[in-house]
Amino acid sequence: MRIAVRGDGIAAHLAALMLARAGQTVIRIPAGTGDHGLGPIGAAVVGLPDWQATEVAGAIGWVPGSAFALGIGLAGWGTDRWFWPFGDTGVPLDGVPFVQVAARVRAAGHPLALADFSLAALAARGDRFATPSADPRSPLATLGLGVAYPADALADRLAALAAAAGVQVATTAQAELHVDASGGDPDAGWESWRAWLPCNRIAWRRTASDRPPPPYPLHIATPDGWLAHVALDGSLCEAACSVDGPGTAYANGIASAPWRGDRVAIGAAAALVEPVLGTALLLAHDAIVRLIALLPHDPADTRVEAAEYNRLTRIRAEAARDAAVALWATNARVGEPLWDGARDAAPPALADMLALYRSRGRVVAREDDPLSPADWALLLDGQGVRQRRLDPLAAAIPADAALAHLARIHDRFAAEVQRMPRHADVLARLRNAA
Repeated sequence: MRIAVRGDGIAAHLAALMLARAGQTVIRIPAGTGDHGLGPIGAAVVGLPDWQATEVAGAIGWVPGSAFALGIGLAGWGTDRWFWPFGDTGVPLDGVPFVQVAARVRAAGHPLALADFSLAALAARGDRFATPSADPRSPLATLGLGVAYPADALADRLAALAAAAGVQVATTAQAELHVDASGGDPDAGWESWRAWLPCNRIAWRRTASDRPPPPYPLHIATPDGWLAHVALDGSLCEAACSVDGPGTAYANGIASAPWRGDRVAIGAAAALVEPVLGTALLLAHDAIVRLIALLPHDPADTRVEAAEYNRLTRIRAEAARDAAVALWATNARVGEPLWDGARDAAPPALADMLALYRSRGRVVAREDDPLSPADWALLLDGQGVRQRRLDPLAAAIPADAALAHLARIHDRFAAEVQRMPRHADVLARLRNAA
């Protein structure tokens, strides 16, 4: 099939590359906007562990100027600064999930932070880093690997890979299918999510820096929105998302029909969730995988394929939206109109999830959710949300046994952190090898 991909940046190059590798004839048509097509990412973009596990991420390899990410630091959203780690946290005890074991210890009067039992969080706290191990017996097997890329450098690497895969560039093209990866402008068919994600402007800058970057981005809630602080190898990227503030406009939401006729939207042209949890790159990749799986046999009749693409795109985007909204809906800021108005405002599915978690500390898995139930539990726990009822199986664990279990986990992970190299030293070796 002959496919035209419209766009200038990451989303367009990614779509062109993946479609060409799937055996399609691809022509990229520049949009002339310079937009990366992922929404308000500023000068840096985060690749989550699920992105890092993809074939295309492996083909990209190490991009100079990048830094590793063991999770995302969050400040100003809940009662305390906290860390959302990538990978596993804790270890179950006698079949009882770790989050419930931690709740048992809290119920016995012992305050704790779940991040104290995450190897990723402990390593990030000490600016240490190691890659995950394939050996399930190793503590390193609990790590999740993320990367923070310089956006322009990632776009250049993807463009080079796309050219090598046979992608041509032209100003116009006759094609059987047209893919919009330009970022786009919301039209009459755009469903706004501003009621839950109120920010609509981004201002960013990138400055040189010789300070060693920590192995995580830091996202800070502010009176009028939030600030992304992403330290890379050799530079610092800052992006301020605000309500009606300075910078470039954007609109959180979803297209009513991302695939209509012979035109398919991906990335921010299909659905936009500001990347406070780093989902933008993964969502674009997954949309292209979805498109490849649904490429029509008859380009003149795409009704069935389009309906399924639109259904799955909405499910995925709404799940990512709800994760971002959860930070707003559970915020602990007081006396600020923006945040007071956002507290407890949530789409129905998220409201039900919050109610269940507050009642029993449980999260039910949702279809095509970029967050696992364990990820959700960590997010809500970090925000200070606590369950009212103790799980019966957890309640049956003697408090001393639960405390001893947590101590063993913490001690083993703390010892492993001491054996890890410093994050800056790992980056220096990669820089010197490039």
